[in-house]
Amino acid sequence: MRRVRLFDAPEGRAMAVRGRASREARTHMPVMIEVLGIVAPVFLLGLMGWSWVRAGEEFPLRFVTRLCFTIAVPCLIFVALARAEIDRAVFLDIVAATLGAYAAAGAALAVALRLMG
Repeated sequence: MRRVRLFDAPEGRAMAVRGRASREARTHMPVMIEVLGIVAPVFLLGLMGWSWVRAGEEFPLRFVTRLCFTIAVPCLIFVALARAEIDRAVFLDIVAATLGAYAAAGAALAVALRLMG
């Protein structure tokens, strides 16, 4: 039977595994599946676009760009934020930082408008 060496990231040591993966190696599987779930749609869309152009079809670049920036990206951000589990204190810090940034930008805009006349 062939011997396989896997690296256990938290402890930084190599472990030898024969045949089936050990319990430590199987714990990494959910993380790999989660990463695959994030990366796979990107590659599938790229493959679809490549196939579309390769087939000789017209690719409406302005339409696709507008669709991505007005619908797809906001939906992606909304879904990511809806699924995120954020601690209440961290969330309040983010809200405070956002409001502070808006206030600073508004003040800078007011000063710039006043200086410009």
